[in-house]
Amino acid sequence: MFHPKSRFLFILVILVGVISTYNLEKLDANDLADHNFVLSNGILVNNDASKLSSFPKENSFDVDTREKRMAPLNKKRMKNKLNQIKKQKQKEIEAHKRNERHLKELLRKQQKQREAAKREQQKQQQLAALKKALQLKQLKERQLQERLRRDEERLKKLEFIHNKMKKTQVTVKPHVITKTIKVLPSKKILW
Repeated sequence: MFHPKSRFLFILVILVGVISTYNLEKLDANDLADHNFVLSNGILVNNDASKLSSFPKENSFDVDTREKRMAPLNKKRMKNKLNQIKKQKQKEIEAHKRNERHLKELLRKQQKQREAAKREQQKQQQLAALKKALQLKQLKERQLQERLRRDEERLKKLEFIHNKMKKTQVTVKPHVITKTIKVLPSKKILW
């Protein structure tokens, strides 16, 4: 599959060939037209058929000679065109390789950025988990402190009540209970 520039060069070479062939045919036709023009204006005095038949025609030997003479030039032109096409193809290959390297570099950078973002996200999650654990620990410590404070208040209250009760027992006069105890006659116990 041709690259657009290579395709353009190929079409250009074909177009130049077609145009040059057309120009050669046109040139040959113009030579004949000029010859006819000269004949029609009467510049040629002798309009004899023998003179016209002796007008030099291009024979196959001249054509072969011209083709042989043009062959090195045509070969050189073709070689130059092929070299241009090769250079263009080489440039395209190098540009493709550069693009591939650039794409790989870009993908590698994106991969690094994704990994860095993932590490940062994990770090943030760990920090959030640590913060939550710390908050939970602080909450438990506050709850424990509150429980200890309440227990201490309860103990103080109980102690206060106990001390108050002691004081009230001391100040109250003891009530003397007098009870008569009847002693019953003893019975003999047989063993």
